[in-house]
Amino acid sequence: MTTLGREAITTVDLIVAQGADQSYAVRYSTSDGTTTTPVDLTGWTARAQLRRKVGGDVWLDLTDTDGISLTADGLVTVSIDHTTTEAPAWNAYSRVTSDGPQALGVWDLELISPDGRVIRLVQGTVTVSPDVTRSQA
Repeated sequence: MTTLGREAITTVDLIVAQGADQSYAVRYSTSDGTTTTPVDLTGWTARAQLRRKVGGDVWLDLTDTDGISLTADGLVTVSIDHTTTEAPAWNAYSRVTSDGPQALGVWDLELISPDGRVIRLVQGTVTVSPDVTRSQA
C-alpha cells in the first residue's frame, strides 16, 4: 500500500516555560532536492491555537496580528508573553510527575497564502513547565 500526503510539514513539540517570555521560530522553504529556497511570506497570514485536545477549549489563540510574525525570508516566529502564561488558568495546563513536566496539550500553526491556500506548517504537543516565582500583583 502507498500513502500520499502528510498531516503537517513538520512536527514541533512546544515546551512553554510558564511566566517567561518566549519565542519559537521556524522557516518555511521549498527544496528541489539540491537547493533550498525560503518562501517569501509577504502578504501571507497565519494562525495557531494551543488546546488540551483537538476540538477542546482554546488555551491560546495566535494570529499574524497578535503573536505570530512573518518575514520575506520565510521566517515564522511565534511569541508568547509571560503575562499570558502567568494567568491562573495556565496552572491547570501543567502536570509534573517524577519524570518532569508532561505534555497535556496540542497545537498547530497554519499559513494562508495570498490566494487562500492553507498550509499546516507545524503541529505537535504542548508541555507547560510550571514556574515557582510569580510577579507581585
